[in-house]
Amino acid sequence: MRIKSTDDLSRLGTNAKKQIEAALKEMGGIKNQKLADSANEYACVQKTEPVKPKSTEQTPDTGKRQKTKSKPSRVMRTESGATYCPWPSTDPFVSVIQRLEKKYGRYDDGGLVLTELIIDGGEKDWRFDIALLSPFKTVNISGSSMYIGKTCLIEADGFGFHRSKEAFKNDRAKQTHALKQGFAVKRITNEDARHRLDEVIEDIDEILSQPRLYKKNYCIHAKGKTQSVLRWHPQEEM
Repeated sequence: MRIKSTDDLSRLGTNAKKQIEAALKEMGGIKNQKLADSANEYACVQKTEPVKPKSTEQTPDTGKRQKTKSKPSRVMRTESGATYCPWPSTDPFVSVIQRLEKKYGRYDDGGLVLTELIIDGGEKDWRFDIALLSPFKTVNISGSSMYIGKTCLIEADGFGFHRSKEAFKNDRAKQTHALKQGFAVKRITNEDARHRLDEVIEDIDEILSQPRLYKKNYCIHAKGKTQSVLRWHPQEEM
């Protein structure tokens, strides 16, 4: 996608829009020659290799022929070495994010949707693809202060993500960490995103319709350009 006017920015996601607006400001605006040259470079695409059909290669160990295939990369590279992502995105999970942001709004803008959320306290900095978090409210239960809120974690899932035993075990540990912290996890496959998106959104609506109880409140801290970290308020014990 070539950015030729401010109207083109409205077609992008919020994160991409903010990053490009910052770059535009630094370069002096869309009409700035430096930006124009850069836009022309991106528009010239940076020829990519065509998709290769399935092929067979002989393995040296067994002598058997093994099927291999290639697919287009989701990250492209210009002749000068800069990277960019094609638009519209080839990632079906992007449509899930767009639908949720349209319905629930981004967390930074007062909505519920966060992407690449890390829940503090895990063995690793596991990132959950999407999180929906409402502000928590204080409630009194049997004389103790608790917190109630609408929450849901969403993970892109499928065989391609768990091809090794180690990856599978790591993913189970990641989900256990989320469950121990009080979060339900909704898993979505590429097929779900492509062909059952309405059903996926209905499932998420149903999960959010059932508020969950927590022993303490949370706060969100930015990490880098796209990630966020959820930390529990230190004055309370989980």
